[in-house]
Amino acid sequence: MPAPVYIRNIVDVSERAGELGQPNEMTWVAVVSRVDRAFIAIDEEILAMQNEGAIPAINAPYITGTIPATMLWERYMRCRSVSYQQIDGGRALRFTILWSTFWAQDQGTTSLDFVLPAQTDYLTRTRVSNIYRTGWTVAPSDTNASADIGGTSITNGSLGKGEDVAQIVMRLRMVVDATIDPMSNTATKMAGYINKLNSTTFAGFSAGSVLCEGVTVNKQSTGFEFYELIFEFLVDNWFFLDQVCDTDEKGYPILNNSQAPKTVKWKRISRSTTDFNGIFGTLPLGPADLRRSNRALKGWWT
Repeated sequence: MPAPVYIRNIVDVSERAGELGQPNEMTWVAVVSRVDRAFIAIDEEILAMQNEGAIPAINAPYITGTIPATMLWERYMRCRSVSYQQIDGGRALRFTILWSTFWAQDQGTTSLDFVLPAQTDYLTRTRVSNIYRTGWTVAPSDTNASADIGGTSITNGSLGKGEDVAQIVMRLRMVVDATIDPMSNTATKMAGYINKLNSTTFAGFSAGSVLCEGVTVNKQSTGFEFYELIFEFLVDNWFFLDQVCDTDEKGYPILNNSQAPKTVKWKRISRSTTDFNGIFGTLPLGPADLRRSNRALKGWWT
């Protein structure tokens, strides 16, 4: 093995650990000089210093060998920036090196587990549904009604009237590590959720009341290996049902003696279903992970 050309002395180390969602950071101040104490050509010798291991390249991992069992989030750090200046008359360089990661220790377990940020945002809105009955005896549910819903016909006869239905826009955000699950693979897998209803309870909402309207994959600006996976869900208080009356062969409502629709049922667009809880895995399509689900849907780690 050739003799080293450079000597590195780390003269200062500082760390900053933040809340989940904020980068955890370490900053080095290091002084590098040549073994022979010769003048350093600042614009010509950086590559040689990197090749020798005196300084890291951008995005180089903090640990490349065996990870100490007691090391926390530092094990996932990568080099984010390197700045340097000449000192000692050009015979040395002072480097400021920033390491960081989004990985954090999971406070919800006694074992040494690590997690990435996940959160959910909510926004309320309404949609307008045309109704023919009020005070119905058959409530909206996760199915098309097979029988008349009962209730009292509205005064508008066969025309119906608009009724506001409460909805919730739910945006689920999760940070994912591309070294574990590449962006391209995730984008392909996530397409399996689009335009589907929840087959079981999800985020506290009953089966059939949550629709996945889309999935977005965005590259994170901090940390080249991280990207954000965003699910757009829509929750509907009426399970996306509308009141639909029986019609004749011409498409006109079949009326009773009171000139109101004779039969009214709850109906909705036919959609496939899937278990949205499968999103919460170590990988986006892995088995359900209660800790990750709690961080996203309950706002806490445990």
